[in-house]
Amino acid sequence: MEIERLPSGSYRIRQRYNGQRYSVTVDHKPSNKEALELLAEVMKDVVADKSSFTAAAEKYISLKANILSPRTIREYKLYPARLPDWFRRMPVSQITADSVQQCVNELSGTCSPKTVRSLHGFISAVLKRARPHLALNTTLPKLPKSEPYIPKKEDLQAILAVAEGTQYSIPLKLACYGLRRGEICALELSDLDAQDVIHITKDLVQDEKGNWVKKPPKTPGSVRNVLISHELAEEIRKQGYVFKGFPGTISNFLARTQKKLGLEHFSIHKLRHLFASILLDKGYDLKTIQELGGWMGSETVSNIYLHSLKLKDEEKRKKISSDISSFFD
Repeated sequence: MEIERLPSGSYRIRQRYNGQRYSVTVDHKPSNKEALELLAEVMKDVVADKSSFTAAAEKYISLKANILSPRTIREYKLYPARLPDWFRRMPVSQITADSVQQCVNELSGTCSPKTVRSLHGFISAVLKRARPHLALNTTLPKLPKSEPYIPKKEDLQAILAVAEGTQYSIPLKLACYGLRRGEICALELSDLDAQDVIHITKDLVQDEKGNWVKKPPKTPGSVRNVLISHELAEEIRKQGYVFKGFPGTISNFLARTQKKLGLEHFSIHKLRHLFASILLDKGYDLKTIQELGGWMGSETVSNIYLHSLKLKDEEKRKKISSDISSFFD
């Protein structure tokens, strides 16, 4: 048995038994007797639990059914099937930090780093409820450094020209104000007030049965008010509704139009990047853009800002090169 003081000031008690390490953390230095009693309690709980990880996952999801969003519940129900069969069937009492690491290693061979991290987050949440004293220190794959794609304004204008007069014109214009497609599809005429302000208070998502339902937005910061142009507001009032359809139909129209025009494909979500980029070019600060777009953190907006600066630097370098080459003409 080991009793170790952690940098935080807490004390960790550890012991290996039958090839498995058990540990418990307390906020004070325990006596040997207390440490043994705490370990015994942890080991008793572990030995008593004979259910598989899949069973533990199902129990975890059922306990969170009324708390998590329908979209999250739907995703969680799909997660166990993506894990290795041996891990799904393993009794919770036999799962160790090493077996979780082995599971992650296998997933890394077939899934993207982002997916592996999502699956590990799910595994951690399930085990935190079923095995609260199990300490995980999993090494996860690094996320690749990616730059946000920002559509060209001229490409958007060409797409809007094709959409004019169709049911997709209004949704695409609203996307340019930073609205997500689910937020657009959830809008009602009553969400547009007399001052041309749209009140975003809901999102349209699929539940675990595949049914489309309206729920509060993705994050608390997504509840926001967006002022749109008077022309667009009048267009919505004249039509009598915002959009009668589902998020996927907007995406399908966008993809068809891009193919028809011979443009590079980008999702409607990328119009949020264009929205942020335009405001950055106009000199608006990151916090204002973050609030207008309903971003929970500033990372996405900051990445767009850095990408915009990089593009400007490239333009500057090209101009310098052109100016120098003119010396030799």
